[in-house]
Amino acid sequence: MLWMSLLGCSAVPDSAGSSSTPPFAPPAEDSGEPADSGVLALIQLDCEGWIGEAMLIVGPDGTRVLLDVGNDDHAAYVSDAVERYAGAADVSAVVLTHFHSDHAGGFDDLTVGVGSLVSRGPVHLDAVSLPDGFAAANREDLCTDSACSLPWSLDLGSGATLNVFAADGQIGAERFGALPNDDDGENARSLVGVVRWGDFTYVFNGDLTGGGKDTPDVEGFYASRMDAWVPAAGASVAHLGHHGIDSSSWEPWVERLFPGEDSGRFALVGSNASYLDAPADEVLDRVRDHVGAVWVTRAGSFTGEDPILREAEDDVVITVAEGGGAFSVSGG
Repeated sequence: MLWMSLLGCSAVPDSAGSSSTPPFAPPAEDSGEPADSGVLALIQLDCEGWIGEAMLIVGPDGTRVLLDVGNDDHAAYVSDAVERYAGAADVSAVVLTHFHSDHAGGFDDLTVGVGSLVSRGPVHLDAVSLPDGFAAANREDLCTDSACSLPWSLDLGSGATLNVFAADGQIGAERFGALPNDDDGENARSLVGVVRWGDFTYVFNGDLTGGGKDTPDVEGFYASRMDAWVPAAGASVAHLGHHGIDSSSWEPWVERLFPGEDSGRFALVGSNASYLDAPADEVLDRVRDHVGAVWVTRAGSFTGEDPILREAEDDVVITVAEGGGAFSVSGG
């Protein structure tokens, strides 16, 4: 496991625990109150088979969040991951970045308890169907037809937070403008957010589009308007939208997330063989001089070998320690 200090390389103890116990379950204090583990974990889950993407976030205090849930074939794997990594049978929230089936389709078949379902809500849905269980869920709908109530925030313990700060083409009080009600529009409406802990910053953005393949350039619109959420130094790790496909991750977005050159930061792609050209060569070329590596659970079947690409063939685990002062990225 390679650990990177946010002020340079430094070795720190591996606080992930042993293989016989859930690695990110905080210990219980003698008082009976939960104790912080001292570790923040973000686990991009290895959703094999047909297209699907999901991430489990475990806060220092044990707060658990599923960020997308893959398709219905992935629900068992996603549910099991909560037990394997956190030793729990429920999550505080499921956050759906958008309603395409590879991100939201597994919701109905999750076997874990769900505290709340967070999404933009049942607006602008011409191109998609909601999960059957959406109507019955304990929901936090962030948007109406005319505006979104943002940010949505969740405390993860020890000062770590998760914040959704953009959705449906809106950031702050500004809106991108009209978005199409088709598949490209659904991607463009993706929630965008950040997990912060001290100097560590992880940015997620679902399938947000950046103008490639004739999609709306919502990335560019957000890039110049998110200083309140993403530091000028950029992200420690950032998700590349739309599975690393060339509709997303265009230059203004990449340069905002990864200004300059820094081999100590990383990009992350949620993909598998069914996504074909994911991540695309064009996207790898755009981030090549900005990050140390692009991590992927499994590359698309048309993606060739590239020295910047790290294919885990397993979950990709981001472990953050020292109050956000150091982090590692590794294959699970």
